[in-house]
Amino acid sequence: MIKRVLITGANAGLGKETAKQLAAHPEVEEIYLGCRNIDKALAAKSELERITGKSVFRIIQIDVCDHSSIRAAVQTLDRSIDALIMNAGGTGGKSFDRINSDGVTEIFAVNLLGHSLLTQEL
Repeated sequence: MIKRVLITGANAGLGKETAKQLAAHPEVEEIYLGCRNIDKALAAKSELERITGKSVFRIIQIDVCDHSSIRAAVQTLDRSIDALIMNAGGTGGKSFDRINSDGVTEIFAVNLLGHSLLTQEL
């Protein structure tokens, strides 16, 4: 049974909608909103609580493009999760080929490598 779920990119779009849909399941006790921008995360959490009438949402600040952010986010979890929804990603905008601090392109980091590391760390 899935009681605790972590969703990356949960402050908008499909990630936020997934959080809303999961909240409708009575067995789901905690939904971790994995977001890189804390202000957007707080706004999403507030809206989700208002829409669903539930207080099951927790914010985990994480940037899946940044290895240190991923490791720090995992350390903030005080219990294991039952499911991981790897939603964060992007096209990279104008700088899709920029090399990040981990030595890979940002588009590769956010769309593949970051989630692989997150899964490993969990």
